[in-house]
Amino acid sequence: MLMAAFSSVNKRSMLVYKDDFRKIEWWRDMGLREMGCRIERMRNQVEANGHTRFVLMVAPDKLTAYADFIRDKELRNISLLSELASHLPEVVPRLDLTLVSAIRRREQDVYMPNDTHWSSTGYQIAAETLLDFLHHPTTQ
Repeated sequence: MLMAAFSSVNKRSMLVYKDDFRKIEWWRDMGLREMGCRIERMRNQVEANGHTRFVLMVAPDKLTAYADFIRDKELRNISLLSELASHLPEVVPRLDLTLVSAIRRREQDVYMPNDTHWSSTGYQIAAETLLDFLHHPTTQ
């Protein structure tokens, strides 16, 4: 139940992007191994000059970020973002953890209530997470 997650008048429902449901299939079809290989190829290209650091920021969708509040258990934990990030801790800042943590603390409107994008609060959390990751990459 979406008690106080959003400031919208309809607190018992959540607007999500229709393709978020297609991501279930995409995550499963490609799998972590293939994703990891593709990301590593990108990383090698980006870091080939010896100066540029590769960082992969993956914005969790609303189904991922608000999983605790979704009644339909089949829609919870459909993303493999957490597993992907744990396999690539040196390149993936844990935006999912910081955004979910704010939502669990009942921070209202981390994502826009009637949109699928972050609110200014969500962007601030993401920026702080990225800065912390850049300054302390091994503590993520």
